[in-house]
Amino acid sequence: MISIKSLVEELQHRRPDFLKRLAKQPLVIEDDGHYVAVLLSYQEWQKIQRMQDELWKAQTAEAACEGPLIEDDKK
Repeated sequence: MISIKSLVEELQHRRPDFLKRLAKQPLVIEDDGHYVAVLLSYQEWQKIQRMQDELWKAQTAEAACEGPLIEDDKK
């Protein structure tokens, strides 16, 4: 966990070390004692995007097999 103030200081003064640290694990950012964001490496973000894509594909395939949610009102 890191405060916004500390994050800015680290980026200004120790950017290479900070980026190495970030490559190892995501960083939770807090502001006034509340968690406000998570900073993660680009590689980790890509991994999450691929997982999301696979989830959407699976959900789409499942929905297609189940058919429409509402049947047409044919009278």
